[in-house]
Amino acid sequence: GGEETAAGLCSDQPHELDLLDPDRPLWTDISKPDGPSARQGHAFVASNDTFLFVFGGQDSHQTLLSDLFFFDLRAGRWNACKAPSHSSLMSPASVPPFYLAAFAAASGGDIMVFGGINAAGFNRHLYRVNAHTCTASATVLLSEASSAVPASFDAGQSARVITNLSGQLNGDLPSERTSLGLCAVDTFVYLFGGLNSDGPLNDLFRFDPTVNTWTLLNASGPPSPRYGHGMVAAPDGRSVLVFGGVDAEGQLPVHVHRLDVESLAWEIMSPASSPDSSSSGPGPPGRRWHGMDVLDGFLYVFGGAGINGSFIVPDCGRHCGWTVQDAMSDLLRFDLDARRWEFLGDGSDASGASSLAVAGGLSNATQRNARRTTPCDVENCLDASPSRHWPAPRDSMGLVAQGGCLYMFGGQGPQGQWFPGAPGLAFFGDLWRFCPSKGSWEDLNGLTNGDPPCVRLAHSMTVVNGLVMVFGGFTGLYFADLNDLYSFDSVHVRWRRLDLHAQGPGPSTRDSVGLTAAGQRIYLFGGSFFTGLAITVPQGDLWGLDAPKQVNRLSLCAMFPNLRFIKPSNKMKSKLNARN
Repeated sequence: GGEETAAGLCSDQPHELDLLDPDRPLWTDISKPDGPSARQGHAFVASNDTFLFVFGGQDSHQTLLSDLFFFDLRAGRWNACKAPSHSSLMSPASVPPFYLAAFAAASGGDIMVFGGINAAGFNRHLYRVNAHTCTASATVLLSEASSAVPASFDAGQSARVITNLSGQLNGDLPSERTSLGLCAVDTFVYLFGGLNSDGPLNDLFRFDPTVNTWTLLNASGPPSPRYGHGMVAAPDGRSVLVFGGVDAEGQLPVHVHRLDVESLAWEIMSPASSPDSSSSGPGPPGRRWHGMDVLDGFLYVFGGAGINGSFIVPDCGRHCGWTVQDAMSDLLRFDLDARRWEFLGDGSDASGASSLAVAGGLSNATQRNARRTTPCDVENCLDASPSRHWPAPRDSMGLVAQGGCLYMFGGQGPQGQWFPGAPGLAFFGDLWRFCPSKGSWEDLNGLTNGDPPCVRLAHSMTVVNGLVMVFGGFTGLYFADLNDLYSFDSVHVRWRRLDLHAQGPGPSTRDSVGLTAAGQRIYLFGGSFFTGLAITVPQGDLWGLDAPKQVNRLSLCAMFPNLRFIKPSNKMKSKLNARN
């Protein structure tokens, strides 16, 4: 079995069984017509030189399979276990239900199946199946779904209490979605838009943490349905700002929208820009998966993907995937009082310094189609940015305001790190800081300490108690989604990994989630997880996490940023030893 293609896209999988003679480099087709159907992502294991087991996988129509076959090497024939009925899928006394990419091991006539993916998410069950009898009573569940996945974390960071709020919610529950907008105003959490199986959305919800209740809001003049947009709380403490994204027609909206949370009325704050990003106009070109936050009365926007940033995969529809050919590197800010855009630079000048200009003739990002870099070593090439003065073009990054500066981490772009298992994606794991008082970007790579996150895109960031928080995303290191949580202390310039699973299971692996902080809680909603075979499954669960506290410790480096340590010479060592 497996996937057979010349173009790298899914096609009909082969279903032959091949045998390799170890004494002669020769393959022999020993397929039988009564064997398993064509599939990929299945479990395949041998037992005692007697049986070959095949379990589950996915067929050419992306249907998940739960059938179990074993091939008798002595008799040269296939035997099949019947799939369970739908009503007994999750019963402990059934064959494991429809799992893709599960791990299997065999012992005698038994096959052990662990993990894998189905429509509900990632599996943590361990099953023992007797392949001879194939009876329901012969399948035993050995572990519960609530078992925590073992992981290694920084022991210096205490575990936080995280709660799955989905079973405690009241009111109008939002549907599953990904690439949504989520932010907090006062003690309420607001959700707008996103993408699910029906397409882009423009519904608006408010969550009240005091009573665990969602409310569907009927606000006037809403923005068009969209996903991949930016959404932040305005500095006035009573409104929400939305910019960018992609709509149902595949176009990129260009207005800044403001929602008054008291009157529940939307308004357009900015004029439309020119549809052609290379021509002059009163505002920037549209974009999606950009970085966005507010700072000192301005709405800052960095990078994102343009109109050509769509990569279609089979059976996934029009709203799927990424490409890096249209990534941007421009830094913009919108004056919320004057209601006008300002262009701060795109790194195209040799010095990398920003050149402030009132928008009205925004330059095209000159690095959008930058050359494709070659694959590089994971340990030696975490930061592939060619410039030390300006971040490389990218989208799907995280950007937040903290301590009078903007912090940006990760993303993807043509100058990022390429991995053989993630075609069409190039990842960043770099951390940058932009302080308006200095007017320039600062590359923090090599200056931080602690345990930094790996390269990733489509992760989520927020700020709480002076800490920059990073959750999840998709990484090329494993070609998989993540569910890890990191904090960055900008005072001590230190990364820490927090243990989300010490007291039970936390959120499943996912990307493109909504993440925000309200009071002393961090809230996470939705997102999607990528199964690895062109399937992205939107999520609709809500999680609440007790916010971590900033660690107060004496730091000479923080108190004296110009302090330098020198290595003592042999002569100095001799004098010190003589004094002692």
